[in-house]
Amino acid sequence: MTLTGHDMAVWCVGSLPGVGIMITGSADRTLRIWKTGKCQGILKGHTDAVRGICIISPDAFLSCSNDATIRRWSVAGECTGTYYGHENYIYSISLINCTI
Repeated sequence: MTLTGHDMAVWCVGSLPGVGIMITGSADRTLRIWKTGKCQGILKGHTDAVRGICIISPDAFLSCSNDATIRRWSVAGECTGTYYGHENYIYSISLINCTI
């Protein structure tokens, strides 16, 4: 499958197993939600390149960016939280044995 739509390099991909949804993050500052190879939504909020995606539940995920923020998103495309504290780029994000 080829997913086409970002204007710049894609730097991260997340997958929601069981529901057939993929999420991509790009240097174009957007995230895209894909289902069966078709873009279901473009998520905007980061002000710099999106570097990482972390799936936290079947209907929510986190993204990190060169803008030094982490954002929480619903699969419906709503940004439900923005977390600050880093002073520079955040290159990756992962979830290890915790509940959010």
